[in-house]
Amino acid sequence: MGAPEPPKIPSEPAQVAWLRWLASAWRQRRPGVVVLTATVVAAWLLQDAMHLWSSDQAATRWLLAMGHIPYFVLRGQWWRLLTSAWAHTDVLHMGVNALMLWILGRPLEAAYGGVRLALIWFGSGLFAGIAMLANPPLQTTVGASGCAIGLLGALLALGVKLAPQLGPRLRWLMIGVPGLCLLLLLAAAGERTDQLAHLGGALGGLTLGLALRPQYLPLGLQARRRRTAGWLRGVAWAWGCLQLVAILLANLQMAQGIELPAVALAQFQFDDLSVRYPAEARRGTFHQGTGSCDGDLTDGAWALRSGRMPCWPLPLSGALVVAKRKQLFTMDTGDLDAFAKSMQTGQWVERQPGVLVSALGREHAAVVFADPALLGAYRSSLKILATPVGQAEAALPGAGTPTAAPRS
Repeated sequence: MGAPEPPKIPSEPAQVAWLRWLASAWRQRRPGVVVLTATVVAAWLLQDAMHLWSSDQAATRWLLAMGHIPYFVLRGQWWRLLTSAWAHTDVLHMGVNALMLWILGRPLEAAYGGVRLALIWFGSGLFAGIAMLANPPLQTTVGASGCAIGLLGALLALGVKLAPQLGPRLRWLMIGVPGLCLLLLLAAAGERTDQLAHLGGALGGLTLGLALRPQYLPLGLQARRRRTAGWLRGVAWAWGCLQLVAILLANLQMAQGIELPAVALAQFQFDDLSVRYPAEARRGTFHQGTGSCDGDLTDGAWALRSGRMPCWPLPLSGALVVAKRKQLFTMDTGDLDAFAKSMQTGQWVERQPGVLVSALGREHAAVVFADPALLGAYRSSLKILATPVGQAEAALPGAGTPTAAPRS
């Protein structure tokens, strides 16, 4: 038997050609990257315009209609798999994703072409949306982070494809660097970071990068161009039309408003009062200065006796707080009127934008603090948590003794 052939080492001229191609790819301004980046920025400008020229509620409704919320996706609102990439929480969030697209998109477009780049970008977003279905049912996620990290996965896939033609230095540049950056991004976990979205986007970009055939591949010091197949262009156009349909459906949903599922009921006993609260939410302590609901409180009755304010974070935004009424309000005429109406109806009453109240005994109240755009949805989903008629008493203006609500 003859000796095995030694591995082929890429020639020095070929390595020089690859380095020149890579450097040229990062300098070029190709139309696909320009168009995709412009659409991401334009979507943010539209969202910001709604906030500046319309109202904060309109901006919140936009995020709720466009965002990925597993509960609604699994109940037929499939467009949320696509539209979450078109909304961002703030300009920094959008800017980081647009910058990653601008930097990573150029070598990918030089390798795959504009059509394949668009498929990688939006396909990574779809993979991220599928991965996010494992999130809590009412967790809201927005942003194109999954798409942006998908580009990094596709760049790693390109390096893997070309590995046999690369020397050690270029292998590190095209495989080691993207792989290390990908691991660092996936390991970095911020308080508001959706790691499932990042993981899904990375897997999507890696899968599509391996599945799609590169369009521009240099041979020696030359480059070869392959024309994009007609069926692939058709897929890209169909995908673009599907994006437009998804955005249209999201806008229709924004006009109709959001309906939250009813919460499960739990309660604890505080003196002669039965305090109701969401069974599946953790208990914390409310801080008026920051409006935050922190900690993991195990005994709500103990908190009330010690002058603290037990609270329960609500699934989309805000918190349910139980405390003495004087801790929560100034007890002016508006407060007392709201408590009196709550006593008479046994329902949540809107005290002011972003505040629902329910009288609880003579001295206490249950209060919902949330975004005004969510009050209607919370009034319905938290209906079972309102204090029943006959369990609330409040001192009305000018009255010397408490007035009790009629008992049913």
